[in-house]
Amino acid sequence: MSRTPLAPQWLSHHHVDEADRCVRIGDTHVCRRCLAMFAGFFPALALLVSPWNDDLQSGDIGLVLALTVVAGIEFVQVVRHRMPYSARRVLVLSPAPGAVLAWLGVTGFADGLGPAHLAFGAFGLAALTVLFWFGTVERSTRASRP
Repeated sequence: MSRTPLAPQWLSHHHVDEADRCVRIGDTHVCRRCLAMFAGFFPALALLVSPWNDDLQSGDIGLVLALTVVAGIEFVQVVRHRMPYSARRVLVLSPAPGAVLAWLGVTGFADGLGPAHLAFGAFGLAALTVLFWFGTVERSTRASRP
């Protein structure tokens, strides 16, 4: 099993044996999950800074938050090998976390960083730490197996 990185870390944090998790753009591999997250981030950012943002309902935000939770659960299950990787699932679920990041950024900038932003930020940082740890442990365990 090869542990050779596909591309620079900021474009793809996958190794050669995980190339199916990336999209090729020219000669460069780009993480599909991250690309889908940006596909949710930029339209949400445009919507949130536009005059139409007043039409957003709490149900809209709740739905995106719920999809973000589902995307997080799916990601953890894939990293822990409890669920097979699915490009379709990634493309459906991953834009939601990008939209939440845009919402947190725009509202945090407009309203100042209040308790809700700090709580979401702390939760996000804790989740990323756990995911990084699981990913590192899982990869090193897989690499050490014969």
